[in-house]
Amino acid sequence: MGKITNLTQMECDRCEAKEVLTQGAPNTSYWHDVQRTSSDGVTVERLLCDDCYKSYVQLVSNQDAEFEAFMEEGSWS
Repeated sequence: MGKITNLTQMECDRCEAKEVLTQGAPNTSYWHDVQRTSSDGVTVERLLCDDCYKSYVQLVSNQDAEFEAFMEEGSWS
């Protein structure tokens, strides 16, 4: 095997799936950088593979709906 340069190893912070990609590889779109701010105001960044990202999007959608319901409760007072 010859020399390969410009490689990036991606590792999912949730499931620890790994992939080594060359610069400009088409499957870089399967990796997602996400940010989340905790209840105490701390923002963290995580890298998720496509499968974990799909689960994350569902989680965040549910949290969005819960937050909207919480906000609507306050307007009834």
